Amino acid sequence: MSKSALACLAAIVVLGAAAPVAAQTAPQVPAAAQGAEQQAKVALVRRYFDAIQFDKLMNVMMESMMASMMENGRIPEDKIPVLREAALEAFGNVLPQMVEANIEIYAEAFTLEELEQLVAFYESPVGRSLMAKTVVLSRQSGEMIQRFQPVMQEEMRRQLCARIECPAAPPVVVAPSAGARAKP
Repeated sequence: MSKSALACLAAIVVLGAAAPVAAQTAPQVPAAAQGAEQQAKVALVRRYFDAIQFDKLMNVMMESMMASMMENGRIPEDKIPVLREAALEAFGNVLPQMVEANIEIYAEAFTLEELEQLVAFYESPVGRSLMAKTVVLSRQSGEMIQRFQPVMQEEMRRQLCARIECPAAPPVVVAPSAGARAKP
């Protein structure tokens, strides 16, 4: 078992063992107060998602995944527009459900105070600037990852072949970025 898998297993065991103790020693909060706090947390998560442009980030992620799917050559060229249209429509139909599920996850993960601070930051001028740049940088990072995919595959092959016998393969070169100039 890998070190990270062991660490995750250990964390689950420790947290699982601690949960009954925490439940016994935690002060009981009235249900009405829990409901009001949960509602406040959900409202703050919604503001946070608006501030970080969650829907745009999800769309960038979807576009990146679609680009990878379509570049593998297994989809006939004439089917790509239809696949893209169907995938985007499906994603648009499911996105609201994904957002709602994520709202619940975030509301459980963060305290009310943490959410207030996150919202304050991301609604500030610096936070808005960060998010405007994040959407663009996410696209650029996705393109960079696609350029390095052959190099990563070659490195994976090299690592595997260092452990088992493999036939030799030609070296792989990273494609230049769109803004890079060719060297003479």
